[in-house]
Amino acid sequence: MRIEFTYTRGPDHFAGFASPAERSASPIPSYLIAAVLGLAGAAIAVAAVVDDAPQAATCGVGGLLLGVGIAVAARQRGRGRFVMPATAMEPRRWVISDEGVEIAHADNSVTVAWPAFRTMMALSHAYVFVLKDPADRRTIDIPRRPLTEADDAAVRELVARHGITFYSRPVGA
Repeated sequence: MRIEFTYTRGPDHFAGFASPAERSASPIPSYLIAAVLGLAGAAIAVAAVVDDAPQAATCGVGGLLLGVGIAVAARQRGRGRFVMPATAMEPRRWVISDEGVEIAHADNSVTVAWPAFRTMMALSHAYVFVLKDPADRRTIDIPRRPLTEADDAAVRELVARHGITFYSRPVGA
């Protein structure tokens, strides 16, 4: 079996990949904590100024600043974007065979044999492979858009035949 194609990935191709900026948790708890700290800090600071207690005023201002800092961090984390380098969006040639996956680029190429893969995750637009060697942090992907239905089924069959753990992301995730 051999599937060969050339494909240029666009910026939208990487949108479904996990990124350092991506978080599964909602920022709402961070905003709530920030609001409570900010309000408590402001209340302590005002009460301390009224009662002429400089140490308490310093504590209140510290709480207020901590609340503001948490709110700003939560906002930045929610806006974080994972940006791929331009070279990731240059044309590449994929060769998928019984031996493994080869991805060739104008400057280099990589070939990975099937036994080197630990898992494969099926996204709507790509198959993403994780290697068994924890020191090798590369991610190998096969774009699904250029694959025919028969090619797509053949890739899944190869993965199953080589005992690679298969994960499928739920629809809408």
